[in-house]
Amino acid sequence: MNFEDPDKLLRFKFGREEYCQRMLTSLILASRYPKWNSHSKPSDKGDSFLRRLFEESYDEPLIGSLDFIDEFNLPAIDSDSKDGAPDYAVLTPDRLWIVELKTEKASHRKDQMPYYQALARHHYPNMRLDMLYLTGQMPRQDASNYEGSRFVHQFWSETLHLIAESWSQSEFGEERLLETALQRELGSLDRPSKTFTTKASVIREAIALATCVQEGGKQRAVEVSASGLEDLIDLRSRIGEAITRDGATPNVRPWIWYEATSGGKALTELGKDVGCELRLSRYK
Repeated sequence: MNFEDPDKLLRFKFGREEYCQRMLTSLILASRYPKWNSHSKPSDKGDSFLRRLFEESYDEPLIGSLDFIDEFNLPAIDSDSKDGAPDYAVLTPDRLWIVELKTEKASHRKDQMPYYQALARHHYPNMRLDMLYLTGQMPRQDASNYEGSRFVHQFWSETLHLIAESWSQSEFGEERLLETALQRELGSLDRPSKTFTTKASVIREAIALATCVQEGGKQRAVEVSASGLEDLIDLRSRIGEAITRDGATPNVRPWIWYEATSGGKALTELGKDVGCELRLSRYK
């Protein structure tokens, strides 16, 4: 089996939320971190963990085969809105279970989960919808705001025992290493998370690259360290707005390249790793 290495993951220099998500995903799949929005079958331990997490959250078993998606893309309903990308989705033949993972209070957005609910209801109208908000200590979100679906807000401290029981005694040393590192990070959420890059610096770089694209016409990729698909979508919007304000490159627009649908090869480390990257192209 080919697991992620917690120490080598640090090479990406992202924050704690993405670090923890990648480790948990690797445990669930018993493999390296997958491409974003790709469908995977959980390992036996991962399948058991997800079913136990569901049952503890909703007090009923999760029935049927499980299809697991990390960074699940929910397309925008219209041109005036944006895509959503919950951290996890688990699909069964008749159910969509959305899981959003948070380790930082600062990343909490009051409208995030309701927006996911609206998108999921639009795209999966005939499926049962369950939503789990898994966070550090903070005021619990009101479940009454989610009519038509089941919403549970649970803390990591209530979930750590499931992680330990699933992997701490694994026959694979790599799994035990991941479980130990994940427990360490999730057990110390009171300390600040490291921040390695800023969106402001990425936007400045993108504006400079846009000048090259405007002058030469050749498509360029922007090297970013996105915490997830939704972060990349947000960066695309912010870079587009910045290019418009700058005014020097009116024909250049940012877009997201998807390995599965766009064709060609990744041009950045992020694209090679997760199958998505931010690009700039000139349009007439």
